Amino acid sequence: MRTVLSCALLATAATCAALLWRTPRAAAPQSEAPPPPAIVGDAEQVKRAYAQWREEFEAGPRQVEVPLAQPAAHIRRRSGPVGSLTLDLDQHSVLVQVENAVEPMDAWLVANVDGPRRSFLPEPGDELRYLGALELDGGCAQLATSVAGPEWSDMTLDTVAITRRGERPDAQTLLVGQPNVFERLYGAELAARKPREGVLLGDGLPLAMIAPQIAIGSFDPAGQIQALVDHGEKLFFLGTFSGNGRTCGTCHPAENNLTLDPDFIATMDPLDPLFVAEFDPNLDSSQNGGLMFEQPQLMHQFALILENLDGFDDLANRFVMRAVSHTFAQKAQLRRPVVGQSPPKQRLGWSGDGSPGPGTLREFAVGAVTQHFPRTLNRVPGVDFVLPSSTQLDALEAFQLALGRQEEVELSNPADPNFIAFEDVDAEQGKQTFLGLRCGTCHDNAGSNSFFTTDFTGVQVGDPFAFTLANGNFDTGVETFLLNNPDGTGLPRPFDGGFGTQPTGMAPPGGLPIPGPFGEFGDNTFNTPSVIEFADTLPGFHNNITASTPLHPDPVVSAVLFYRTAEFANSSGGQFEPTPLSMSGLDAELTARFLRAINAVQNSRNARRFLLRAYDLALTNFTAFEPVILRGVGLADFEVEDAQQVLAGFGFSPDPDPAFSDARALIDIAEDPFQPIATRTVAIKKAWYRLLDAENDLLQ
Repeated sequence: MRTVLSCALLATAATCAALLWRTPRAAAPQSEAPPPPAIVGDAEQVKRAYAQWREEFEAGPRQVEVPLAQPAAHIRRRSGPVGSLTLDLDQHSVLVQVENAVEPMDAWLVANVDGPRRSFLPEPGDELRYLGALELDGGCAQLATSVAGPEWSDMTLDTVAITRRGERPDAQTLLVGQPNVFERLYGAELAARKPREGVLLGDGLPLAMIAPQIAIGSFDPAGQIQALVDHGEKLFFLGTFSGNGRTCGTCHPAENNLTLDPDFIATMDPLDPLFVAEFDPNLDSSQNGGLMFEQPQLMHQFALILENLDGFDDLANRFVMRAVSHTFAQKAQLRRPVVGQSPPKQRLGWSGDGSPGPGTLREFAVGAVTQHFPRTLNRVPGVDFVLPSSTQLDALEAFQLALGRQEEVELSNPADPNFIAFEDVDAEQGKQTFLGLRCGTCHDNAGSNSFFTTDFTGVQVGDPFAFTLANGNFDTGVETFLLNNPDGTGLPRPFDGGFGTQPTGMAPPGGLPIPGPFGEFGDNTFNTPSVIEFADTLPGFHNNITASTPLHPDPVVSAVLFYRTAEFANSSGGQFEPTPLSMSGLDAELTARFLRAINAVQNSRNARRFLLRAYDLALTNFTAFEPVILRGVGLADFEVEDAQQVLAGFGFSPDPDPAFSDARALIDIAEDPFQPIATRTVAIKKAWYRLLDAENDLLQ
């Protein structure tokens, strides 16, 4: 039975917020050139998602909950204070709640001012407004206040900060948080279309405008989303944040499915910033006193990246080695279970807690910059890197929502518009095997979500509304498989405890974390990824263990066969399956064939999306946008090549390879600078149709 806390179950949402008051954030310098049009991110998908979100929000209840957590904290969310600010637009009220509070606190509204070397955190020069004092009652602190009246008429919600009683947020902040990009867009839209009536910009949402230079009355949500995705794509692939030269795209290259693998790493320039630990003495453990930033051999051999998700207090010993999660389909795999496994607010990374602060997609870049971009391992903001600004977080969040698949497929119900079935008999049988083996227990419809109980009260046994889909965590025994099957390098590879910072119940409240039996910190669970994109993002699993200890010559089959190992059978996740070892070798091969087929379909759909964007730009102005068009058709070519490689040698019938090959030949024409522009434009369109033919060969 759940315990109802007086602080309104704040453990389900670590949140905080601040409000922009009177002075708008400074606009970017006018001399800065606008970013090129996005080609990797699909802004049209974000526009549709925003329109759906807006419709659902306006249907009510019209409440915005902004999560609050310690700034940039990965490891203290469970033991330290967490909270939320809830803005009720109908009641014109604000409720601030903090759980695990141990001292008197104040709530502030902060207007972040953008500028060189400024971040999203409260800093000197930001506009501050005192919201009120939180009343402390036991371990909960609360502030309820009205925001009706003329004194709030020019207020917009940007950042919320919680401080110790009597302190200013630009001096020290206990908790901080911001609304997400859709909420901020909605606030800007309402501010533009409604007159100021003295109550929260009329009855609208008081949220900061994404671009302060946008004039009231001229706000265009679709145009603003396109601008955000354009800006976010540039930041993702080119933004170094004054660090060691790495960008988000260093580990998530668009040319390699937004992930890394050993073969791709082998093609990279030896001086690429990915390898900075091999030539920068500040980051090389052999020259800096044994402090670990990367382990180059494990990076080159297994594409493993060092992460300090349990904290930066022991850089020589306290770290884990993880594969690079691809960033496709973020929109479809962010939702965490309502009951348990929280915080964080959203699911990110292999352990599901890979984002700092409140743990949302918005803060993901904050963790990436802090972890992977520093000049030295002191990791001092403003010295070793510059944290993203609010505007940059807007752009990066929008861009990440624009990547890859947006909707789930349907594997069982032919009446569903997203239903897919395969022409290849064995691939279709593999789909049925996937369903029959109950793989969908953790990968519903081959995605990342599972069914979990909701927080509804009074539901009856068997009530279909008692469960909801969410991206949960499970212990599948992968780490113990690593113990029994080491990678053979002898290099430090500490046991990875997964989610959280301590095994449940192993430390007293407020006590220091106590490591588990293998020295790990965490509850030994890992987040479920989508398997639709799996076959060309191998080796798989958070530690790429099947790369060093394959169970079958086919790497996809090898990953499937893990689920009949003793390690899985003895794990808590294995208990979901009544007979986890009953899968035959043929079952594994058929399941792998299905995974190859569905991956190839997604490859084709990704490629068609790139081609469609390139075609639209070509019709607009081929000459002006030629570099972007070429990147788009080039990325399409990579996707088609992936599809061919995923299917090669397996004898799919009908064979989609001729259509794939034709599409690549047409892409070659589109890339040929000696061909007339009209010919190149037509080739893009024809390639799109040939990919549709390939999908028709794969799908019924």
